[in-house]
Amino acid sequence: MKKQPSTDYFEPFGRRVLYFMFGAFLVIGSIPLSLHILAGGAMPQAEAVYVSLFISTILLCGVGLMATAVRFRLTLTERTLTLRRAFINRTINRSDISGCSVMTLQRISTLFVYSPLKKRAILRIPYVFEDGEEVQAWLNGYR
Repeated sequence: MKKQPSTDYFEPFGRRVLYFMFGAFLVIGSIPLSLHILAGGAMPQAEAVYVSLFISTILLCGVGLMATAVRFRLTLTERTLTLRRAFINRTINRSDISGCSVMTLQRISTLFVYSPLKKRAILRIPYVFEDGEEVQAWLNGYR
């Protein structure tokens, strides 16, 4: 079986570096913060639970940003579109796509991919790729 040629699209390199650095800052900063706050010991138990949840949320956001910087990619082949995010992969056949549109809300552009079988978008992609015109041309191309 012959492997289909694929084209990968990434976010701009500078943005990926910023995501990774900010995620690393959150991860590295949450560890000493948790040791400093929770080692004090003079905190009521209910307050310690909320502080622990807050610190773990910061830690998980940092891990998510770092994973997004490393993994976020859109792969286009002749027949499929694969969106690879931090923790999930989603593959859609080209025959399941009826169109796309780009909407900008609060200066954030999002690419919506539609299916002929559903009224709502089946996939939302941050429209931040270096070669965004090629992605949109593939989506609007032959079916």
